[in-house]
Amino acid sequence: MDCDKILVKISIWIFGFFILMFSIFPSSLWLDEAALGVNIVRRSYQELFLPLDYLQVAPIGFLLTVKTFVRYLSDNDFIIRLPSILALIMCLLLMFKAIKKTN
Repeated sequence: MDCDKILVKISIWIFGFFILMFSIFPSSLWLDEAALGVNIVRRSYQELFLPLDYLQVAPIGFLLTVKTFVRYLSDNDFIIRLPSILALIMCLLLMFKAIKKTN
């Protein structure tokens, strides 16, 4: 029984690690990420509350978070993905805690 739990934990961490590596190291943004990035870079905070260009839709909290990262860090591909990467890391940590509590 303990071996099964350890195997599940290891599988979740390996899966999360590969998703994280795929998120961090791709060559460029996907089309929808690029279109959203254009909206974030070109618009002010107030303009993000208006309908976005290029048929893009995103939660306002996400838009404001990415806009803050872009404003204070840079407007490159990695920075536009950084809030999502940080959220993925937090999810992995929370999942590890949840699995640990079930033991």
